[in-house]
Order: sequence, then C-alpha cells, then structure tokens
Amino acid sequence: DTASISLGITKQSTTVSDAQNKTNTATKKIIDNIKKLGIAEKDIKTTNYSVNPNYGSNIRPLQSNGAEIAPMMYPIRDDGNNIIGYTVTQNLEIKVKPIDKVNEVIDASTKSGANLVGGVNFTFSDGLRKSLENKARKEAVDNAKAKAKSLAGAAGVRLGKVVNVIENSNFPYYPMALKAEAGQSGDQPAPSNVTPGENEVIINVIIYYETY
Repeated sequence: DTASISLGITKQSTTVSDAQNKTNTATKKIIDNIKKLGIAEKDIKTTNYSVNPNYGSNIRPLQSNGAEIAPMMYPIRDDGNNIIGYTVTQNLEIKVKPIDKVNEVIDASTKSGANLVGGVNFTFSDGLRKSLENKARKEAVDNAKAKAKSLAGAAGVRLGKVVNVIENSNFPYYPMALKAEAGQSGDQPAPSNVTPGENEVIINVIIYYETY
C-alpha cells in the first residue's frame, strides 16, 4: 500500500550560483506540483545535495594562418584540467500512499524538470505489515501443527507438549529502475505505467514437540 520514489534534478552552469539557482528553481516546482497531488511535505525528503566541478580544456583555437586567437578572447591555454563549470544535483525521496498515485507523481515530477528517476520501491506501511504478519504467523503455526500431526502419525509416535517455537520473517520489496530522458517532443507524451505487481510477507515457523 506504499511506494517510495527516488528522483532528482541535475543542472550545469559556468558558475556555482547559477547552477544552484537552476536546480533550486526546478526542485521547488517539482515539490509544489507533487503537493498538489496530495503528497504531504513530511513525505518529501532530500537525500542528497551535491556541487561538483566540471573539467575541460580552454585551449585557444587557431586562425586559418596557424596563429592563435587573441589572448583577450581565450586567455588560458592548458592541458584540459581547468574547471569550466559546475554541476549541482539534488535528490528527493517521495513516499506515495495510496500507490495508485505513483504514475501521477512520476509524470508531474518529470514535467516539472526532474531528469533523474532512480527507482520505485513498493512496500507495506507499518499498520498493514503488522496485520499481514499476524495473519501469516497464525497460518504458519496452523500449517506447522498439521504437518507435525501428519509426520507423527506416519512415524507411529504421539505428540506431547510444545517445547520450543522459532520464527523467521521476511518482508521483501522489489525495486524498479527507471530513467527519465531530458527534453520533450511536440507530441503528448504517453503517461507512465509503473505497476506494483505482488509483494509477499513470509513467516517461517518451526515447532518442536515432545514425542512418546
């Protein structure tokens, strides 16, 4: 009943402040549009904010006669290890409930400027997980008792009191990797179609009996 979406925005510019401004503006637009879908602010979390330099060459080009362009136009000649700009990236984790809003959140985010979509995880809320766990535990114990009775009958022994019970639980989730492409075509893009499939709550129970 719960989905977690990882998405982000990455922008480049020649200065840190301009790259930050582009990223911050896009992030605000994404968050505002996600909130319009009923996603609470507490369910929108920044998981990363990074500023990284971009390296490249500032070698001055040559004129047709082989002479270099005037230094005031291209003042640096180097080996390609100069900082020529900056990349600013912000990653968000969005908790979506109910899960039928997942596609809306993804589409609203990419239309608002998100160009990184890392994955979608479908899982259980605490309340639903506890409910399913209790149901699975009861079924596991009933199955174990029935199997013990069958085995005892086949072996010609009688079951006594229970001396020990061991439980092992497992709550898997299944991540889906997605990729958002930058830019838009003139045609209306098809809506996202991310489906939750099926998740399981598995509880294994071992019951030890006295036999006679």
